[in-house]
Amino acid sequence: MIKSIVNTVGTKFISALFSFLVILITSNFLGTEGRGEISLLIASITIILLFSNFVGGNTLVYLSPRKPMGELLLVSYLWSLFSSGLSFLVLYLLHTFSTETTIHIALLSFLFSISAIHISLLFGKEKIEIANKISLFQVILHFFILSFVFIFSDEKSVRTFIYSLYITYSLAVLGSAYYLKSFFKNTFSLHVFETLKAAFAIGALAQLANIFQFLNYRLDLYLLNKYDSISNLGIYSTSVSIAEAVLLFGGSFALVQFSKISNTESEQESRLLTIKLTRFSTLLTLLAYLPLLIFPDEFYSFLLGKDFVNVRKVLIALAPGILLLGSSITLSHYFAGTGKYQINALASFVGLLITLLLGLFFIPTYGFMAAAWISSVSYAASTVVLMLSFKHKSGVKIRDLIPTLSDLKFLQKSIFNVRNSGNS
Repeated sequence: MIKSIVNTVGTKFISALFSFLVILITSNFLGTEGRGEISLLIASITIILLFSNFVGGNTLVYLSPRKPMGELLLVSYLWSLFSSGLSFLVLYLLHTFSTETTIHIALLSFLFSISAIHISLLFGKEKIEIANKISLFQVILHFFILSFVFIFSDEKSVRTFIYSLYITYSLAVLGSAYYLKSFFKNTFSLHVFETLKAAFAIGALAQLANIFQFLNYRLDLYLLNKYDSISNLGIYSTSVSIAEAVLLFGGSFALVQFSKISNTESEQESRLLTIKLTRFSTLLTLLAYLPLLIFPDEFYSFLLGKDFVNVRKVLIALAPGILLLGSSITLSHYFAGTGKYQINALASFVGLLITLLLGLFFIPTYGFMAAAWISSVSYAASTVVLMLSFKHKSGVKIRDLIPTLSDLKFLQKSIFNVRNSGNS
């Protein structure tokens, strides 16, 4: 398991690095307005993916050891197609974007969904290293395509960003399909409707939690788009992307954790694993975030462009919430892996309610800095709900989730041992 965790953390770290490079290149070539447009585009695609994942995502990770691969692919493909088609119709009727942008959002959401389906199934089959490689391939290829076009051509626009996503995710879909083909032998039956029913039974409540969580994380973007400028939206969304990069540790731990919990019947093993990974995640998130607070304003202006001078101020406001999120990711995956999706839904709903009420009250007057502080309060509230729920269910004390120096030593030793075994 340690090897899988180290592999996933390493993959996530490299992915975060190249994601940051994408932020750098788009910020310098497209400016704050371009970053603002990109953030709205990605947020809209992600909303559609949340509905696609009613029959995808963690639901597939949970069902892959229990249901035939062919059935899971069929029902998830069809649902993704339906979700993307419906999203196009809704966005077109609402005139939220131009017709061209609406078409791109619908097509990209379908492509993203297929890629996510394949990767989820690979995780469900505990092919973690392969899934990590494909995820890493996506972000690295995206960076190099953007860099090549921006540097060596005159096509410097958000449209270039969109077309680079088409290329990247199309290749990822083909690559992941290749690795999944070995699971097709003697795995298909005619119980498709039973599989669809099982996926919805699990996915509906799970995705309700994810929808609340996403709106909690991204509702402020739409509020800023309404009450502030697209330029300030670009500054804020870029700052959030940088801040969330440090959550790679919790995200990496959670992927391995969810796969393990979904494939075990031992409640004690799941509980102990969650405690250990929560402490590691909190510790590493803290260590990774500190440098972001130390760098001066001039550092961010130099990297991103002169218009991004307020990035550090946003990062300071986000700090308390991000550090608590480092703890909450593994806790939420514990409840997901044990089928307690209602707890995740409650935690996300509490955060969303805070974001909505405080956002409507403060963002119209105080803009993006209000959004940052509100996000911190919202993240903290969601984390508290998860911690108290975990305490109630497992009987552990809150202090058991706080990292110690021995955790750092253990993690350092584990990584060292994995490296040695890999070199031998």
